[in-house]
Amino acid sequence: MFGRLSKILVGGAIVTGFAGQYYAKRQKEEYESRPCLLEVDLTATFVETRPTNPIKRMMSAKNPAFADLLYALNSASLDKSIELVILRVGPCSLGLAQIHEVREAISKLKAERKKVVAVCDSMDSTRSYYLASAASEISGSEKGDFVVNGFAVESLFSKRLLDRLGIDVHVEKRKEFKSAMDMISESEMTEPVRHNLESLLVSFANHVSESISADRDVDVSLVQKVMGQGYLNMMESHEKGLVDRTEPSFVTAENWTLIMKKNGRKHARMSLARYLKKLNRIDSKKFTETGAASRYWICSDPRLLVANDFWTAFKFGKDDEKAKSAEDAKKNSAGRIAVMTLSGAIMRDVDERNPSQYISDVAVSKALLDAAKDVSISAVVMRVDSPGGSYIASENIAAAMRRVRAEGKPIVLQMGNVCASGGYYLAAESDYVIAAPLTITGSIGVIATKFAIASALGLHDINVARVQTHENAAAFESVMFPLSPVQKSMLKNRIDEIYGDFVQHVARGRKLPLAQVEAFAKGRVWTGEQGLHLGLVDAFGDLYSAIQIAKDRALKPTATPVAFPYPKNPVQVFLEELTGEDAGSGELSRPLGAWIREAILDDLEQSSAVARVISRHAHLYEREAVLAYCEDVDLNKFT
Repeated sequence: MFGRLSKILVGGAIVTGFAGQYYAKRQKEEYESRPCLLEVDLTATFVETRPTNPIKRMMSAKNPAFADLLYALNSASLDKSIELVILRVGPCSLGLAQIHEVREAISKLKAERKKVVAVCDSMDSTRSYYLASAASEISGSEKGDFVVNGFAVESLFSKRLLDRLGIDVHVEKRKEFKSAMDMISESEMTEPVRHNLESLLVSFANHVSESISADRDVDVSLVQKVMGQGYLNMMESHEKGLVDRTEPSFVTAENWTLIMKKNGRKHARMSLARYLKKLNRIDSKKFTETGAASRYWICSDPRLLVANDFWTAFKFGKDDEKAKSAEDAKKNSAGRIAVMTLSGAIMRDVDERNPSQYISDVAVSKALLDAAKDVSISAVVMRVDSPGGSYIASENIAAAMRRVRAEGKPIVLQMGNVCASGGYYLAAESDYVIAAPLTITGSIGVIATKFAIASALGLHDINVARVQTHENAAAFESVMFPLSPVQKSMLKNRIDEIYGDFVQHVARGRKLPLAQVEAFAKGRVWTGEQGLHLGLVDAFGDLYSAIQIAKDRALKPTATPVAFPYPKNPVQVFLEELTGEDAGSGELSRPLGAWIREAILDDLEQSSAVARVISRHAHLYEREAVLAYCEDVDLNKFT
């Protein structure tokens, strides 16, 4: 009797459980099918790529991918359930080129008759207002500030300090605009660099002013006047027509909720994260795109490419990848567009444990060679956000790009916030270059740095002795002694050789006269807008534009954009590292403790302003005694 009763109870519990799960699923589907108010926090820190280190990946999970943001906004423009988008603006981690892409997505929303409202407590910078001005209307706190004061950049120069410490620094650069090492080789800003930065900032200010003027329907002279004034309170900005309403941000959301209720319909409020999960459930054929560390869903609509979902990535293992690729190639004669996201300094022989900081020539070259051989790939789109890096590493990647093109597969390169020096070396190798008007590009030049600290040690009674078999045995590897006149001449000749090769590479790739390239080279940086006039850039656009152009050039109008290489999910990488399997993956087997230590040390390093400055240039002498490095321009400095 008791056995029978227990079976009945267990059966009832199982039925109840399934019924509850079914009911919850139906409730969720019903909730998500309602007219929707999408809330997006643009004050979050958005990342271009995610680390493959599983510990660091989990630690950074709270930071959404920039690709996710674009995916959600572009999806919302076509989603009939989305009626209103509320954007929270404020302190902004996005660079100017990224803001341009978000503005383009907002324009698509408005074109589809979606209401877009930007809300803030205070408008803290020109960048934030440039972003907010694309919205249908702007609401700010009545007591808030309105700081739209143009653009500025500040630089430190430490040559006198280094001289006083007895540290000798020899910098060989080509040419006068190449300023990456001026912070240690100069005592003040040089005139060519000042002229370059002034031109850059004026170009920024003019473009932003004109964009705000057009979006807000105010005279451009008013915008310039406000920038010159430097500070307003929110009420003053409202009086000038720069803000539509002055009320707390939560009141704005409540008011729009009431409006939707008055229309007699139930509604849903969704965050960015929840909306992305909804999108992944709706179309299980989408891949996710966050760079080298995540798996893509194939997207049926070219405008809806990207999303990032950890559990989506978890669904696929490595064993089915090659079989799946071959099977899809047979089924999909339309082909694929391989999309690669590259972010960081371009480095030699580094592994891909932290793709958010480095672009590995080994990993990227391998991916490109695989794309060249993959019969399902018809074209390649490279999204590059890089200040440059190693000359040799850049050439290694460019050589792999030539292999892709030799297979008849066009390469379209889309520039991120910065695509300069080594980054532009890659751009010159592509078939077509897309940028944002405020992308920083150019910096066609080269620089090498040599430190010598023997004199500094001598001031503290530390002597350095050298024993060598040949005169130049430790000339470039050692950080103890300065270069001799002969060695300086050797370095000078090598830098001249690299610079000449760089200029010729650009002239050949862009099909421009050598003299014309030399005129705008010399290490000078340009905005994307300036670069378009100079012939450095072919067109303005975003990732979706790049994909469409790749389809057109490959003559594959229905090709499907996919991530490349097909990344492994974090759990899979974690298990492989623990077991030491899959040695061909390009990563060394390491214990869990090493991963945790790496994650903690990176966190500590990034928490120190001094460490950030040091680590920013540490790779100049860590791996190569002489390294060609490009201008490192941080868009987030332009306040």
